[in-house]
Amino acid sequence: PAATATPSTTGIVAPSIAASAPSAAPVPASPSSTEKRPLDLTMESFTLTNGAVKLTDNSLAMPATVAVQNINVGLQQFALGAKASPSAYDFAGSLGSGGSIAVKGNLDLVKSQVTSDVTIDQVDLPALQAYAQSALAATLGAGKLNARASLLTSFAANQFNLHVEPASFSVDNL
Repeated sequence: PAATATPSTTGIVAPSIAASAPSAAPVPASPSSTEKRPLDLTMESFTLTNGAVKLTDNSLAMPATVAVQNINVGLQQFALGAKASPSAYDFAGSLGSGGSIAVKGNLDLVKSQVTSDVTIDQVDLPALQAYAQSALAATLGAGKLNARASLLTSFAANQFNLHVEPASFSVDNL
């Protein structure tokens, strides 16, 4: 099967999978109906534009809600199977409480690795108070968080490794 991405009237590009016609050469019969064939999927690009998500974290003493809007996600040259190769991806969004998050990098399923450059700009610290409550005996009345980091994530069966370097962060107007 081959995958194509088709734009919709909302500006969202959704992938669709279509099977190709059989070739003129006869296909040998499968020796067993239980034989599994690997998935072979190729997608030139996938784009999501102007999305929004509202998340509520009930695991905290005081539930916290985070809204992310203006979400844009992209994935280019994604493939599974024989044509698998590193795929470029990007994500960007704005937080409802102020600030933005952006991530871009490459996903390499063959090597089980993801490389990412992460940027956090002007994220409002008082909105994160619920997450700091157990470690901070103070109230965050003001402040903005900025951070930059390069990440190398390796994943495989029973294995996960995260390497962060270089990285920097700053807190303004605390």
